[in-house]
Amino acid sequence: MRAGPLGSVLGLWLAAVGSAQTAAERFDEELALVEGAGDAQRAELAGTALDLFLRLDEPARAGRLANGAWVAELAGDHRMALQLATAARETAVALTGRLVWTHLTALLQSGRLQVFVEQARRDEPAGHASVDELLAVLEVVREHERELLPAADGLLRAGEAAAGIWLFEALARCRPGEAVPVANLALALRHLGRTEEAEQAYLRALDLAPGDEQVWNDYGLFLRGSSRPAKALATFQKSYQLDDPPGSGPAITNLVQMELREPGLVRPDPLVLAAAALQVRPDSVMLRRVTLDLILARAGRGQSPDKGPEKR
Repeated sequence: MRAGPLGSVLGLWLAAVGSAQTAAERFDEELALVEGAGDAQRAELAGTALDLFLRLDEPARAGRLANGAWVAELAGDHRMALQLATAARETAVALTGRLVWTHLTALLQSGRLQVFVEQARRDEPAGHASVDELLAVLEVVREHERELLPAADGLLRAGEAAAGIWLFEALARCRPGEAVPVANLALALRHLGRTEEAEQAYLRALDLAPGDEQVWNDYGLFLRGSSRPAKALATFQKSYQLDDPPGSGPAITNLVQMELREPGLVRPDPLVLAAAALQVRPDSVMLRRVTLDLILARAGRGQSPDKGPEKR
């Protein structure tokens, strides 16, 4: 069936409209597709959007720097994303969560950890950022926590205490309600000698997870290192009580070590508990080693394994 005059005119009109669409409009349309796409399609669509962005003239591109940076990062062009996001920050009237996320992610993906931490510390404080910016910082930290946790430790070892502690704090903030990141922060503070802050962090972790034997054990190590053996002993015993099965956690090793340091301190006899624990985890080198040390120490003192020092 042949098109009539009206159909021909309509076809010509639609073709004219399509050809009249500007490059900026085509980019904006593709950007909308990226925003609505699922994870599986987003990278491919972002690559198309980036190609359209790079074809824009200078005025159109200048007004779309933040979005250009965003699609560049989604497309995996981290170098381009960092360049565009840096330029967007310099010209933006107000920051957005998307621009903060793009810039920080591009910094990380480009291997610029120190600059990332410095920038994130400026972006994250609630007093200097909108809620969107604050959430964007924590989102980046959460997305990259597997690599940022050892990075935080590396910063401390390199003498960058402020940067390292901020990163440990951010890792805890991005997982609200979880005890392990708070315990990691406590350990970092402990290594820096900030004992009061470390203890508060340990107590906060225990409030979040009162049934976590690992956190109780870590707190016991802190107390032992702070010369509070009685409280450390009670804490290790609490950790041991939470083990399931008994002796499967690290507390028994520390109970044996405390008995080595101060014979007769630990009751019930940790040697008996250690023997049972070695049935649960026979490959534990450290537990086997300290158990043997305790046996030899008692043999040297003429002490029965389960009755304490012999009376003369």
